[in-house]
Amino acid sequence: MRGALYTVLVGVIWVVLAIRSPAVHYHFAPLFAAAAWPLSLRSQGQRTGRDALIAASGSAGLTLVITLGLQLAGKLDGPNFAHRGPAWPEAVLFAVLGAAIAARVASRERPGLLGGLIEGPAES
Repeated sequence: MRGALYTVLVGVIWVVLAIRSPAVHYHFAPLFAAAAWPLSLRSQGQRTGRDALIAASGSAGLTLVITLGLQLAGKLDGPNFAHRGPAWPEAVLFAVLGAAIAARVASRERPGLLGGLIEGPAES
């Protein structure tokens, strides 16, 4: 459940920032929120694909609920990257993308660049 708390913590920070400045869209907040849970698994080494998928699904779900809440509250008024249209589709895309990338990092055999940052140096 530690990973879920990380996702919630990033989500709370995003909500506070969005309430404070609704005309500013924090583009990468959903990406970070959705990646937090699966990436936290990597700190214990390689995880099974099932564990990574459960974490990615949970974090994406939590991030999408936060996105929906912000949209309904009128706090996603900032521009998207294209400066056209609403910001919520971008937030949904980044939530799904963040969860998918982090699930791959958590489940791959070798940690790679991102997994290496989470896992720390390999012991000799």
